[in-house]
Amino acid sequence: MARESEVPPAPVVAPPPTARPRGGLPSLQTFEAIRNPAFRWLWFHTISYALVQGMQRFAFVWLVLDISDRDAAAGIVAFCLGVPIFVFTLPAGVVADRVDRRLLLFGSQGTAIVVVSLTAILIWTGLANLWVSYALALGIGATVAVGQPVRQAILPSLVDRKTLMNAIVLNTLGMNVTFIIGPALGGGSIALLGIGGGFAVQAAILVVGFILLIPLRIPPPGAGATEKRPLSDLRDGIGFVAHNRNIALLILLLMLTGIFMMGPSTALIPQVAKENLGKEAFAASLLFTFTGVGMLTTSLWLA
Repeated sequence: MARESEVPPAPVVAPPPTARPRGGLPSLQTFEAIRNPAFRWLWFHTISYALVQGMQRFAFVWLVLDISDRDAAAGIVAFCLGVPIFVFTLPAGVVADRVDRRLLLFGSQGTAIVVVSLTAILIWTGLANLWVSYALALGIGATVAVGQPVRQAILPSLVDRKTLMNAIVLNTLGMNVTFIIGPALGGGSIALLGIGGGFAVQAAILVVGFILLIPLRIPPPGAGATEKRPLSDLRDGIGFVAHNRNIALLILLLMLTGIFMMGPSTALIPQVAKENLGKEAFAASLLFTFTGVGMLTTSLWLA
């Protein structure tokens, strides 16, 4: 009897990997950068500062509306909050590459505490007028212009390359969420404690942010960062943007958005709520919050 030919067994095919469904709950890797203690301190500090910025967007406009019935006052104070960021952010970024970044953070945070506390005191004593409010708004804008580039510049020195993008995303997400919560918290604190009390709450949150900086250790800038002169670095940065069409268009788009959308909405939303709708502080601030929710929802949908 002839020997039957042996049939080799069929190869075992591994089942295809199961893809994580879109829209599911985020995995632990979503918060991977939070495991880094240095980034964690910076993240909580950044969130506290962004929360105060959201509160100030509403509180300063509400302050000048309470002081004066001039239609232009709300627009001017919104301009005062924003123009230092436009003027000083780029030079501040150059400085951040050359000096102790931790010192810059402490300096900008401490100055913000002083300015916001002074605002509350002047309101309580009845000394806050339009021009004083404009000057205080300029001071707050200057502290943002100095501190914000430093917070962004130190991220690569706190986390490794593998988790850098995760850290950037978490940083951006935290700031966006606090910008939504901030106006409502600002309006609520004004409704409960008055305008001066609302600024006092901001000062208290800034003090917490200052304390969060104490355990933070930031590596010094690399040796190559100080080889060129500051003006040369500034010129190179502007030249790089000018010769890179995509980046130039992006920056132009951000500028136009700030000038024609964010600025006018900051000034007009509280004014319309108070003068046309007759709303008090908290109800008016909710209009900011719902606007932010719509923007964030649209961004997530487009992503």
